[in-house]
Amino acid sequence: MPTYERVVDRATRRARRFLVELGDEVRRGRRRSGVSQTVLGNSVGISQSEVGRIEAGQSLSLSIATAARIVAAVGLDLSVRVYPGGSPIRDIGQLKLLNRLRGHVGPGLRWRTEVPIPIAGDQRAFDAVIDGEAVNVAVECVARLDDAQATQRAINRKQQDAGIACLILVLAATRHNRAALAAAPIMREAFPLSTRAVLAALRSGRQPAANGLVFL
Repeated sequence: MPTYERVVDRATRRARRFLVELGDEVRRGRRRSGVSQTVLGNSVGISQSEVGRIEAGQSLSLSIATAARIVAAVGLDLSVRVYPGGSPIRDIGQLKLLNRLRGHVGPGLRWRTEVPIPIAGDQRAFDAVIDGEAVNVAVECVARLDDAQATQRAINRKQQDAGIACLILVLAATRHNRAALAAAPIMREAFPLSTRAVLAALRSGRQPAANGLVFL
């Protein structure tokens, strides 16, 4: 899957950069402490050769626990966190939903997938964008809605940052998703148009009048 490859390749490149930066910090910290690679390795239970690989940014199997121990040994603290980044990989269910929606898009409209947010350095992307004359609609697809409010906040933040006037949230028409939506009325406020209204507009080549939620 191209989406999977893009996400994983990007993460791999980021990991390699992190390892190089970490290795530089360990080497500088070790030299400030005036200890050898052998002494540093013994203090955290790894070999001198492994310390050398870490300092060179080549220890691809380095665990967070070992990284935390080795930076602590040279007077540093390791901070690890996660934050919203690129679009997650899509499963087969999501791809099916996107293809179903595409079947409702009028012939005068263009369909594009994996469209990046137009902000330099921002890795987020819309699952699809539908555009044409006086039409510019972003599409986000969720096969299983587990945290409705968190999903709504993330999607609306992406819409606001991108400056997109209209966004369609596509959900699989399952009992679970309908129950999750019923338990979060704020979702209906954020996506007021119904499936029928959204699809009617797209089939006729028009932009929906507001954000919409589509069950397919």
